[in-house]
Amino acid sequence: MGLISADQHALLRRATPARVWNAGLLWSSYHLSRLLKKPLVWGKPLSLSIEPTTACNLGCPECPSGLKQF
Repeated sequence: MGLISADQHALLRRATPARVWNAGLLWSSYHLSRLLKKPLVWGKPLSLSIEPTTACNLGCPECPSGLKQF
């Protein structure tokens, strides 16, 4: 077993200075928002999730689709 996992290796391979800067902005704005109790967002999202449909039969308790709240 190596020092870092395959997931960590893949993340480090894709880490550019701009992505590291964005992650630092998000991290600092998150912690400052908690401290000031006021929403601050300085960076761009790290990932985006698109769901093409709301048809799902899993019934996850956190999901509006799973709770049939549509």
